[in-house]
Amino acid sequence: MKAWGEEARVFDTLNASGSPLAAAVAYSLVTTAKREWIRDFRSVAGRDPNDEELAHFFRGYGETVLGALLEKGGGLFDLAVRRTVATARPAIVAEALRGGFWRAFWPSFVATVAFSLALAAVAFSAALLGFGLPLAISVARG
Repeated sequence: MKAWGEEARVFDTLNASGSPLAAAVAYSLVTTAKREWIRDFRSVAGRDPNDEELAHFFRGYGETVLGALLEKGGGLFDLAVRRTVATARPAIVAEALRGGFWRAFWPSFVATVAFSLALAAVAFSAALLGFGLPLAISVARG
């Protein structure tokens, strides 16, 4: 169980960084390295690593290494976001230039009018049935 405790320490250290996305990317790099290390260990030793050997692998991830992985994780995430924005930007600009104020205005206006009429019908029906606004109805009846 030593390996589990060391892996939990790595996970907790990364999560304490305050950047959950960078921590997730950094932890995925750690788990990828772990899988590669186990594969290499099997090919050299001809067996799976025991708990102590796996714990030794995780002890190699000190504060400096984890800090570098967090920085790399944040950089990879930032790069992915920049590429996504750069890819989507031409389509967004083209859509914005193709559209116009009135093309966007009318669907919103119609939806607002329909909602207002439905709300007014519900409020008027409730008032006629004696729910809510009794003062306003009695004043209107005079």
